[in-house]
Amino acid sequence: IYYFGTAAGMFVAIPVLRKFGSGLISLVGILLYCLLYLLLIVFNTNSASYVILLACIYGMGGAFYWLSYSYRVTEYSTLENRDSALAVISMFASVVNLSAPLISGIMISVVGGTFGYMIVFALSLAIAVLTAIGSVRLPEQKKKKTKVMYREALQCFRQYRCMRFCMYSEACKGVRDGAFGFILNIILYKFVSNEALIGFNTFLSGAASIISFIIVTFLLNLLLYDDNIIELTLLFILLSSATSSNNL
Repeated sequence: IYYFGTAAGMFVAIPVLRKFGSGLISLVGILLYCLLYLLLIVFNTNSASYVILLACIYGMGGAFYWLSYSYRVTEYSTLENRDSALAVISMFASVVNLSAPLISGIMISVVGGTFGYMIVFALSLAIAVLTAIGSVRLPEQKKKKTKVMYREALQCFRQYRCMRFCMYSEACKGVRDGAFGFILNIILYKFVSNEALIGFNTFLSGAASIISFIIVTFLLNLLLYDDNIIELTLLFILLSSATSSNNL
């Protein structure tokens, strides 16, 4: 349901982006996240009865937010400094992704019960509100309004082999991420009842990912320097397999 909401949200968000700019869809995405956290607090222990509603809001919020995020990266950076900008963004994101689950898990374990979850949701709501305020203050880049070109995009997939293979690889990656994300969460919550351990598991997974990215970046530089396309493709396949094993 979450992924369906994300896909549907993209079709809604793209025309809004073209007409009103990235600022509005960024705000809408963050407000949908705020609504999600607020509903989790209001529904409390009855949240399981509203899974479809919560998943749709979560997916729609992700679609609006991440589309604006990707678009704004291109707005506020150039081809010359985009790699540095993405490196800085990834560095801060990695720190947050490492610390937030661990702190949340410890907080829930210390407070205990449903009240611990309510505190985490309330803090998430407060952070989302601050993010919404910050997104409004970002300067909007002036660009020409253009129509959404779905037909032209589909023609690119038909005409360019590279684009087709990119789409196929993303489809396979989506199947893998969806399957592993579903199965591993069930296994984790079935055998681990301590939220602090769940947070620590996420912390270790994030740390392993950072180390893997550092190693892969070094190997990519070597392979790209020698123009070894076959070796580079095999590296990506091995990396994908290793990531799946690391999740286990």
